[in-house]
Amino acid sequence: FGGTTVATSAVLWRAVGEWLREWWRSTAPKLSIVDGRTPHEGYARVLGRYGVLNWLLFGWADEQLDGESILQLVQHGPVSERSAEEREAAQRRWAAFTQEAFVRLGPRRFDEMNAQIGQMNDGEISVDDLLARARYFMCPDNEDLHAALGQMIRG
Repeated sequence: FGGTTVATSAVLWRAVGEWLREWWRSTAPKLSIVDGRTPHEGYARVLGRYGVLNWLLFGWADEQLDGESILQLVQHGPVSERSAEEREAAQRRWAAFTQEAFVRLGPRRFDEMNAQIGQMNDGEISVDDLLARARYFMCPDNEDLHAALGQMIRG
């Protein structure tokens, strides 16, 4: 529109999110599902496996039904907001970990660790895959470093 760029993906994702939520709200009672809970064991197992979707359908504020929020939730799950102090402390712990990892692993294995973390962040591998691969190039000499990586990645 006269040189103005319009981000349509967020608009489209919002419509998809609204449609999906309304579909689920009309379908859930037919399956005896109320507020994300059900007395049926089989349905409960399925809902447990799709917790992010269940949370989206029952707990997401309408104003957050945009593309960025949906993608963030699907990729990372519901994340509570951290205070500025908590974020700074986590950044300091990560910086200290990466410094120690560089010294102990050396440049080649440190680069491999970063490559694996990058693949996890891009959604190419899971956290479990990352930690399994990290065990290969970190252990047995750096078992404690591997454990620290697992603790930091899993939160």
